[in-house]
Amino acid sequence: MAIARVYSLTAGDGQETALEEAMAALADALGQAEGNLATRILHDLAKPGHYRFVEHWADEAARKAGGASVDKAIMKQLMAALKEPPGTEDYEILR
Repeated sequence: MAIARVYSLTAGDGQETALEEAMAALADALGQAEGNLATRILHDLAKPGHYRFVEHWADEAARKAGGASVDKAIMKQLMAALKEPPGTEDYEILR
């Protein structure tokens, strides 16, 4: 079953560029992972500094393996640019 994980992220004060760079690095890293179908970075037009990071995976096992393969320095950079811990939601991809 194909799945999507959606992260809700809010940049810390003055950290929008740092967060966008970290998300781009993460998207590039996940794009190399087996079973990654797509990765999208969305910026909320109504709320500056608010983003969604969307991962599409072939299945849950691929998502877990892909996440484990990411360089921890990328995750450290991303977390340092956040105002608060990210929220997550999981979905089945129907189409």
